[in-house]
Amino acid sequence: MRDDGSVTDDRLPIVADPIGDADRVTAIARLRDLLGSGELSYDNFSSALEQALAASTHAELESAFARLPLPVHLSPLSRRLRRPVVVEAHMSSLDLGAGFQLGADTSIVASTGSVYLDLTAASWDAREIDLRLEAKT
Repeated sequence: MRDDGSVTDDRLPIVADPIGDADRVTAIARLRDLLGSGELSYDNFSSALEQALAASTHAELESAFARLPLPVHLSPLSRRLRRPVVVEAHMSSLDLGAGFQLGADTSIVASTGSVYLDLTAASWDAREIDLRLEAKT
């Protein structure tokens, strides 16, 4: 690792992605909400808070949250989709709110019209979703 935080290998340089004050404030608010709702013990809160305050990159901040409850609902293992999800809207409006299931690989294409996607109300098939949105007109 270089002094500027970047790491290089034989291919392309990977530069550390620094966090800002807004990122840290958002992280601390999430921790406070988890503690207040009883989803997080005081000891786990203290440990995650210490990590969040010490973090200087997004990767370090994400690591502080890796073992904490997710802010989204995960689909039960038995209901997770095995194929990519493709949703197309042609000349209409599409509202994907409560009950919508995000596959690990999800594509949403709007030819003409509008799309409303509420990710907090969706059921997620994985902690990380490969989500592609395409608006043609």
